[in-house]
Amino acid sequence: MNNNPKAFDKSINLLELQPGAKIKTSDGGLFEVVDNPGDGMWIICKPVGGEDEEHPIFAGNVSEIV
Repeated sequence: MNNNPKAFDKSINLLELQPGAKIKTSDGGLFEVVDNPGDGMWIICKPVGGEDEEHPIFAGNVSEIV
């Protein structure tokens, strides 16, 4: 367990994300939120600048809001 309080400074509350918000994933991908089911675990996103289909992204894969 990480006991460093600074490690939790960047926690992201998915419940607050609205459609149109941009996020970055832990693998460096940039995505736009298109739907938020409000469960705090998943958001539905599409890649920014791409034509790929929408897909769910798990909370643990979101590294920051941009």
